[in-house]
Amino acid sequence: MVKFNLVPFKPGIGVEIHGSISMQNKAINLTFQLDGEIDKIQWPALSLSPKRTMDLWQATCFELFICDPDENAYHEFNLSPSGDWHSFRFSDYRTDMATSDQLRLGAMKQSRHIDRLTIHADIERLIPGNVATLFQIGLSTVLLDQSGQQHYFALSHAGPKPDFHYRQTHLVKVSIDSIHPGKTK
Repeated sequence: MVKFNLVPFKPGIGVEIHGSISMQNKAINLTFQLDGEIDKIQWPALSLSPKRTMDLWQATCFELFICDPDENAYHEFNLSPSGDWHSFRFSDYRTDMATSDQLRLGAMKQSRHIDRLTIHADIERLIPGNVATLFQIGLSTVLLDQSGQQHYFALSHAGPKPDFHYRQTHLVKVSIDSIHPGKTK
């Protein structure tokens, strides 16, 4: 397991985001924890039957990007605090976006306290690979505040606008059953 901290594209919302990620066989275990002024954020109601939903990134959303570092193709997984989710596959940077069945939500738990929200997701990983395969991971979050303004958090930012698809911001390298921040096994 590796712990991570997300940094805001611009300061201002009064929330810090950190978490952890681990990968074992066909599962990715991902936890995001938000601390601070979480009442400033719009939180969607919990879905009674979570489902694939498009455009989750337009509201509060947690994101995972995963790829083979030697390939141009990558996968994106979006998770709403409502429990709704979606996953996509791209052949290259923002190219040939298609719905993917290779990442699926297994389960999600959420706990909320006065100034802390924790989301834990078990994501089923059906991307081909074996124990010798190394994956490159990007983690990010979009927070929609009460005024309707979006705030962007990621492991790092590159470029003049927030763009979670930039490969150079995907800083965690993962081999199955072990995770190494920023280094290969």
